[in-house]
Amino acid sequence: MANPVQQTAYFGDTNAMGDTFIEGSAASNVSLPAGGGLMSGCGGAGCASGCSDCCGFDDGCGLGTCGSMCGCLGLYGSVEYLMWWEKGDFLPPLVASSPDGTSSENTGVVGFSNALFGDETFNNDLINGFRVTLGTWVNGNNNLGVIGRYFNTEDAEASFSGDSNRFPRLGRPFFNTFTNEEDSLLLGFPDEITGDVTATFRSQARGAEANIRKLYTCGGNYRVDVVYGYRYMGIDESVRIDNTLRFIDPQSIQVGTSIEQFDLFDIENEFHGGELGFMGHSIQGCWAIDFIAKVALGNTTQRTSISGQSITTPATGSALTTQGGLLTQPSNIGMHEDNQFTVIPEFTATASYALTYNLDLSIGYTFLYVNHVARPSNAIDRSVNLTQQTALDGELRPVFPGTDSDYLLQGINFGLNFRY
Repeated sequence: MANPVQQTAYFGDTNAMGDTFIEGSAASNVSLPAGGGLMSGCGGAGCASGCSDCCGFDDGCGLGTCGSMCGCLGLYGSVEYLMWWEKGDFLPPLVASSPDGTSSENTGVVGFSNALFGDETFNNDLINGFRVTLGTWVNGNNNLGVIGRYFNTEDAEASFSGDSNRFPRLGRPFFNTFTNEEDSLLLGFPDEITGDVTATFRSQARGAEANIRKLYTCGGNYRVDVVYGYRYMGIDESVRIDNTLRFIDPQSIQVGTSIEQFDLFDIENEFHGGELGFMGHSIQGCWAIDFIAKVALGNTTQRTSISGQSITTPATGSALTTQGGLLTQPSNIGMHEDNQFTVIPEFTATASYALTYNLDLSIGYTFLYVNHVARPSNAIDRSVNLTQQTALDGELRPVFPGTDSDYLLQGINFGLNFRY
């Protein structure tokens, strides 16, 4: 986090604490005690006693003081590289292969196969990102300002691609509600079917804030501010499965026919709300410690788009396109939207070292939690009644489950902070 506190000095325990105040300075007869509450300054004199009082004093790390204080514009900010981890999402088995000797009836079926994609937690590994902070003061005492932040993580992806050449017994497992047992869509079986499949899980997060920053209390080498304002956060995730199968058994009436399918579960979460918290800063020589602790309250709109399609191309004749793949059928295809009251707590702690009057290097830790989000695991129903494509017989499945989960981002931040 960039800190305007360091824009005015690195004075150790006795001189100016940036935008706070000068305590016991030989260049000024101002001696200010630590204050408390929402106020216009410490001890009535404000938290910036003027550039003219700082010149000629050592900051404890040989940088001097005037360059960082006198003539400053009150602007501060930072650019950070984020090395974060997110809470993953557990998906059911979506693609599977079976060992040699498995019958076609059991190929790809749960209990007779090994999962190639699914039956595991996705995207709980390292993700990269960036965060930008920019702030300024709106009065001469540096006790009232505005601050904005934006962060963005990379589009994290986990995928699998395979075909019947590599996995001769290949399938997509599901629970067949018509037969009331585990089943599989065959994508590969020797001398009967050849095929291929690609499955992808994607996840991306971003957020923005616009806050008022007001001094709460300060002392000789620290200050604490109240921050309040607006917060936005977006979390997008998706699962897509594409497969093709071709009938090659010359004894089959379907020989020469191919089927191309896809299932897509595309999810958007958008949070809008207000937030309240504290920002703290403490300085000792060239080193500074900062913290942010706040909580946002608001509404998350959860949008889940489910789509799918099958294109059947016979050996002779025209292709036929129908709605639905395997796990997407007319019973669950469409846009599903929900709104949830959401709480987002955040905590960040940062240590920084002054390189020059106006530039610091920093390292820190961030914890960010969202208690209500829709995720792909909340959208997938692996129970399927395939008779709904013709004449429904039995239970209408799959359906949209309509549940939600939580979400967590945490990790290390590396930053470059600046002040002008």
